[in-house]
Amino acid sequence: MYIRSQNKRMLIPISDLTIALDCRDFTKILAYHPSCSEENNYYTLGIYKSQERCIEVLNSIENEIMYSNHYSHSGINSSECQNWNYGVYKMPQE
Repeated sequence: MYIRSQNKRMLIPISDLTIALDCRDFTKILAYHPSCSEENNYYTLGIYKSQERCIEVLNSIENEIMYSNHYSHSGINSSECQNWNYGVYKMPQE
């Protein structure tokens, strides 16, 4: 599965990522990876108005990961899947 950043500039595979709120202001969702080329080994996936909204987005990412994992191990191909766009989570704008 991949995550498309809010600014649409990055498409990042989630394998080996840690996705978390920024512990400094809690309105950014960050993806940490040891080999990340960005400063401090993280990518900013999205910036939102509140910590509550960030948690809603994290819950949505979790649901998409569970959905993607279910179908990727089921033997069903994407054309047979209820949501044929599974596999890429697009960060919401707001």
